[in-house]
Amino acid sequence: MQSRIQSWPRLISSFEEIPNCFQRSFNSIINGAELFPYTVYLPEYSWDERKTNEMLLCLTDKVIYIIEVNNGNTQVIAYPFEDIVLLNRGAMLLYSWIKFAGYVNGRLKTTTIEFNTVTEKLFEKLLSMIRIQYSSSEYAAGIETAGACPDLQELDLLSAIDYKFMNYAKRSVLPDERILEYLFQPAMSKKYFRFFSKPLSKAHMYILTGKELILIEEEYQDIKRFRTKKYLVVWNYIPLNKIKNISIGEYQTDVSVKMNIKLITRECISSIYSYTQKDILKSLAGRINSVR
Repeated sequence: MQSRIQSWPRLISSFEEIPNCFQRSFNSIINGAELFPYTVYLPEYSWDERKTNEMLLCLTDKVIYIIEVNNGNTQVIAYPFEDIVLLNRGAMLLYSWIKFAGYVNGRLKTTTIEFNTVTEKLFEKLLSMIRIQYSSSEYAAGIETAGACPDLQELDLLSAIDYKFMNYAKRSVLPDERILEYLFQPAMSKKYFRFFSKPLSKAHMYILTGKELILIEEEYQDIKRFRTKKYLVVWNYIPLNKIKNISIGEYQTDVSVKMNIKLITRECISSIYSYTQKDILKSLAGRINSVR
């Protein structure tokens, strides 16, 4: 019987370590390359009532390959960096995932990779390598960063407001990337009657760099069968050249505003901010829309 540790994802450093069911597909990908690519193997795993298939992730200079074995059939999905529209990363206790959204052979596709949070460093490195590649390439439109903060010290100001979000933010910024601006929005609620309130918005923030818009949010999910709540954190990494436009509109008059980020895939990501942040958000929208 396979132990729990044996079912965790692991780094593959040589061809001999690759399971037989992946070797043929892997060979066609590397095609005699001199350097062995960054490769992660994910055995089959069960999450509550769900079961994940055996997978192999292979990162080359310009493409992330996802090889999946399902009932003996092998499927290979290739996401070129230049066609990635959104990278999504989430964590809830020991359950984590990353999601790729982009164009594969001209068609929009999304793929979710689930894994144990204990092994998250394998995937954080993979995401960072992808983001560095698409941020530094000739096809990545960007904003002038002269005079911007070249390190993470500016984010230290968050420590007095929300220490957790300061750490989330620092984890999300690439090495040597310049931070142009950021905005943190604490959770908001709307009072009704006298003693009651209704959640209006969860705590979240954005970080704008020269190449990306990073969105971070947290929430709690009720797990009724355990009579408890699970804590959830989500990061979204959006290349600026994959944003079609950003619009700002009132959500509740004089109380809150909604920022709508429309991607080139027509997907819209919305978030709620305090009405007092309206001018800052409009400035952000103008700044990003100007490079479209």
